[in-house]
Amino acid sequence: MEVKAGYKRSDVGVIPKDWDVCNLASISSKITDGDHLTPKRVREGYYLLSARNVRDGCIDLSDVDYVGFDEYKRMRQRCAPQVGDLLISCSGHGLGRVSIVPEGLECVLVRSAAPSLSNIGCRVHMHKTRFQLVRVLLRSQTSS
Repeated sequence: MEVKAGYKRSDVGVIPKDWDVCNLASISSKITDGDHLTPKRVREGYYLLSARNVRDGCIDLSDVDYVGFDEYKRMRQRCAPQVGDLLISCSGHGLGRVSIVPEGLECVLVRSAAPSLSNIGCRVHMHKTRFQLVRVLLRSQTSS
């Protein structure tokens, strides 16, 4: 089968010529997921992100939960998202949506909003086609 101009064959299929395929562990200093315990939510405080908040290319805070300081501190011991970290939705219809943690966002994660890939943001170009590729790859891995 012929590959269109500007594309190449790879271990994951046909991809744009300027993309590279690599193991996430080789380009991230830490890979983790959010908290596995049900956090105590409060009316206001620190953002508690779940899969519904991770959109392709942005964090949606229009429907967000909050945790207080003690819960925030406890949860950050497991997973402390930093500016530039890549978040991947790992549940529901949004499986595979990805976003970068923006400047000024102090948050913690429940399990569905992860994994969080630290120090990867500067190496990931946020293009819609890449979001789609991540989603396709995740879905193909979870359906087999």
